[in-house]
Amino acid sequence: SEKREIKEELEQSLDLYNQALSATDDGVWDWDVPTSVVYFSPRWKSMLGYANDEIENDFFEWVQLVHPDDIDACFNDIKAHMEGKTDFYENIHRMKHKDGHWLYILDRGKVVERDVEGNPIRFTGTHTDVTAIKETELNLLKTKVAAEAASQAKSDFLANMSHEIRTPMNAIIGMSNLLLDDELGHAQYSKVLAIKSSADYLLR
Repeated sequence: SEKREIKEELEQSLDLYNQALSATDDGVWDWDVPTSVVYFSPRWKSMLGYANDEIENDFFEWVQLVHPDDIDACFNDIKAHMEGKTDFYENIHRMKHKDGHWLYILDRGKVVERDVEGNPIRFTGTHTDVTAIKETELNLLKTKVAAEAASQAKSDFLANMSHEIRTPMNAIIGMSNLLLDDELGHAQYSKVLAIKSSADYLLR
């Protein structure tokens, strides 16, 4: 009777766990570290475009699907968690879909069992497709870079224009001052003064 109750409680817990995972649309992995055997859930595989029988339950199946530029960071984060340097493992990396395009995957996990010497035995986690979020971030970054480049181009243009205008304006102002020192008629003096005032204003 007691065993039956425990079994029923476990089945209920598993059912709730599966329902929660179904609601989040996450994949699940369960890694037996000493043997390199990894259980990849059907959702884990279908997220990458594969049927359940198209990916072996082996750690190196995952390694082959991770982008070569991202694998070292994955191993570093896994190692840090296995050595107890982090409370849990978390990494975003690219994985190759069956049709050839790359997905951004948020991988999270935790060592849930260790041997008497503290070595990891069982490592369990989830696998979430965050491609849409990551692409939005990248597009925003591109927009930001483009805006900064446009702002810099505007600043460069204004600096160049300032220099180009300042040089002839100084010449005009200098010549106007010389003319004002000459003996001019009233009408001529007023015209030169208007030129100098306008040049001073434009220079400012």
